[in-house]
Amino acid sequence: MKTLKRMLAVMLAVVMMMGLGVTSMARENVYDSSVSVVYEVQKYPDSSKYQQSKLPTAAEWKKTYVFNKAENKTAKDAIEETAKQLSPEAGAVTGINKDGDTYIDSIFTLPTINNYGTDENGKNTWEGYYWKIIVTGLDEEGNEVIFDSPVYANKIPLGVEHEFTNEYDTTTFPITCTVTKITMQYCYDSMSW
Repeated sequence: MKTLKRMLAVMLAVVMMMGLGVTSMARENVYDSSVSVVYEVQKYPDSSKYQQSKLPTAAEWKKTYVFNKAENKTAKDAIEETAKQLSPEAGAVTGINKDGDTYIDSIFTLPTINNYGTDENGKNTWEGYYWKIIVTGLDEEGNEVIFDSPVYANKIPLGVEHEFTNEYDTTTFPITCTVTKITMQYCYDSMSW
């Protein structure tokens, strides 16, 4: 009987050690990076229906998006996830253009609004509201850089260095940086040509 008890105790110890080894080798979902996402509204559309949108409270216009670098996340992922967390019933609505690039159609029900026309001199005009992406990052030397130019959300990789270019400004671009902050700014603008 003593021998049986000792054998059972040894077997139990062996089983426990094997179980401990298996659980310690189990792969965890490692979140090793984060980016801050900030939402700003510069001007609301004149129509009152947009001002009644499902906006988060003023204190909640910033959210940290945590991700695993190995998952190859983009700004599109961070924008969609944080907008959904801030306003589950509204979130972000994205679209895909003919080239397969992601554009932001609306966030918190504040939509992209395009009004095209012609002025009294026969020039084409455009005015409207849109969501602008402003990227803040760190360059190779650790300096903060800001990229404020037209860019598609799926073209901004997170957790890795990326070279941003601007076809309108070749003197200060390209800029290479790792994204630390994404600012989504709802803007009004107009132009004629």
